[in-house]
Amino acid sequence: MPGSVYVRTRTAAAVAALRAVALQAAARVVPAAQWSAAASDQRSRQNQVGLELLLGIAIAYSAIGIASTSLMSASGRRAERALLGLTGATRWQVLRFTAAESLVLSVAAVITAAVISVLVLGGLWVAFARAAGIVAVVVPWPMIGVIAGGAALIGVVASTMPVLLSKAAE
Repeated sequence: MPGSVYVRTRTAAAVAALRAVALQAAARVVPAAQWSAAASDQRSRQNQVGLELLLGIAIAYSAIGIASTSLMSASGRRAERALLGLTGATRWQVLRFTAAESLVLSVAAVITAAVISVLVLGGLWVAFARAAGIVAVVVPWPMIGVIAGGAALIGVVASTMPVLLSKAAE
């Protein structure tokens, strides 16, 4: 049995007859505008779920990249940390220095990413404005803040872990 039947009627009597037949067949009659709105809402929800899934995957890959780069960089700088220890720096001073260095690097990365994003998205906005008219830009500042803060936290933790686990900085 078909799941849907599309019927175009011209008179109210035809609609009434169609409703009577649908009632006998345990079916329902839905106007095209109502069906279209429901289908659009469903597609919108599916698109939102798909977008969140892709964003989650991108964030996971970014977190892995940030952590692995920070770990490799910190591990490659053992000699520098050992030299700081030999010059009299305590383990906690080396740890604070490493965390501050990682935080500065994270801030520089966020600023660079913001500039690149503004350039790319600004170009897209100009092209869209020419084609369809000017639209308001909505920037999700809380989400951007959480992502930037999370990236900085991952970078700081991954950079300071080798210092915490090393014996050379003591």
